[in-house]
Amino acid sequence: QMEINNKSATFRIVDPAVFPEFPISPNMLKMFLLAIVGGFGCGFGVVFLLESLDNKIRSVKFFDGLGVEVLAVVPSIEDPVYKRRRYRGDLFLFGTSTVYVCCFVGFFILEVFLR
Repeated sequence: QMEINNKSATFRIVDPAVFPEFPISPNMLKMFLLAIVGGFGCGFGVVFLLESLDNKIRSVKFFDGLGVEVLAVVPSIEDPVYKRRRYRGDLFLFGTSTVYVCCFVGFFILEVFLR
């Protein structure tokens, strides 16, 4: 078509086109591995940040090294209803996390075997 429109130029095929057997981009295996490493890195970073910003005193033993005398300790009283609700919430979070991780691993294995 271009040779017909432009009489002064001639075109020829240097190399025939070769159809690729597998896609070059995006490399899903590399993307999955980067997502896993990035997720773990962000998770550890958030946990480290939360722990370093937490300034609560969790035990009386903390004051033993300082030489300070402890006058009183406020006991922790737990409500059974609150404890049960928190257990259910933790169980729900653990269950959804497990399903998410299983789906992620399944897609990863599927991508590896389809290559």
